This record gives sequence, C-alpha cells and structure tokens, in this order.
Amino acid sequence: MFVPDNGPLATGTTDLEGKFTLATGANPGVTVGPAKVTITANPPGQDIAGSASVEKRPQTPEESAAYMKKAEEMQRAMASGQISAAPGKSMIPDSYSKVQTSGLSFVVKSDGANHFEIPLK
Repeated sequence: MFVPDNGPLATGTTDLEGKFTLATGANPGVTVGPAKVTITANPPGQDIAGSASVEKRPQTPEESAAYMKKAEEMQRAMASGQISAAPGKSMIPDSYSKVQTSGLSFVVKSDGANHFEIPLK
C-alpha cells in the first residue's frame, strides 16, 4: 500500500514474480509525490480483514467517490496509528504493515518512469 503525503492511498497485489501495479480506487496509479509504503504477505487463501470491502473495484462515478472517501478515512487512521495497513497473520515481519515502522518510502514521479524495488530484511 502506498500512502501519499497528499492524496488518497493506493493498493496493489504482487504477481508470482513480485511485480506489482497500483490503483487508487478504480483508477490506475498513485498520487505523484512522496509516499510511505506498507507491505503484507498473507498465506495463499487467507483473507485479510476488511478485504471484502475492496473485493470488487468501483464501476460507477458514485461507487468510485464512496471508495475514495473510505480510502481517505483509512489513510488518516493509518497515519495516526489507529489501524495497521492490513490486519491478519503476515508471512513477513509485522513492522512492514505499519506506516510508522515499515521504514519504506518512495517518491512517485509524474513522468511515469516509476519502478520501485522494495527490499525486505
């Protein structure tokens, strides 16, 4: 999950090679600028708490607006430490799932040349 300093959060899922793309609601991409990053790695088949609410991407402008509002509320809660990025049993250290402890941040550029390798220790 990318949590921009200014703008709604973006989420993505890795493929089997570890590659990922991000989306903000129904829109591909993430807000340009600095962003903190969280990562979780859940065992195959394990649901992440709250995943049902994002199981289906928004299809209409109204659904997208509601999704974005919820995403902004989640971002504020994550930034204040009220919730972690994805509660549940992760296969990697829990510190990566929290904005305050992941130690991961990147700057998203507007020219589209964004390639981020995220090292896990």
